[in-house]
Amino acid sequence: MLESLVANLLNRFLGAYVSNLNYNQLNIGIWSGEVVLRNLQLKKEALDKFNLPIDVLEGYLGELTLSIPWSNLKGQPVKVFVDNVYLLAVPRSDAAVSPEEADARAQQVKQEKLANAEMLASQQPKSGEAPENDSFVNQLVTKIVDNLQISINHIHVRYEDCTADPEHPFAAGFTLSELSATSTDAGWNQQFLTEENSAIHK
Repeated sequence: MLESLVANLLNRFLGAYVSNLNYNQLNIGIWSGEVVLRNLQLKKEALDKFNLPIDVLEGYLGELTLSIPWSNLKGQPVKVFVDNVYLLAVPRSDAAVSPEEADARAQQVKQEKLANAEMLASQQPKSGEAPENDSFVNQLVTKIVDNLQISINHIHVRYEDCTADPEHPFAAGFTLSELSATSTDAGWNQQFLTEENSAIHK
């Protein structure tokens, strides 16, 4: 059950941003507890859900690794490692986007929101199901999310604008060696959360 839930989540999440996702490789990796995907291309519309007036001209994830300790989800965190992220963004040109493409992109954002809502609704207890089983699954999913560790290394984001002032095009960008999120205690010391907390520190 949890394997299917994780596979569904990743398929929907990564599918919204990546154009060359190998779903078979992803599903097999999830069941084995170790997923390694390389050279993932970012979609042109990867940033649409953020309502930004920019498009991805080029972008990729060098490597994405997902480690799932199925045998000890209550005692070890699920870890996500991303290495080598490059994103080149440019202003969105309405003239370069056909009405059909604009409608398709807007529809895709709506479908993603609807799919997420349906997925959340599907996790609600159904009539006839044992409350204790549902409670166990919910508690386990909460613990996984609370202790999820994410580490992104070697990030390069660049923005190029040749349209605002064609006579003076400009570019700006930034690099980060690492961006990470891990669970901590109230003193910001890394810690695996074993009990339900009213506030989660990351």
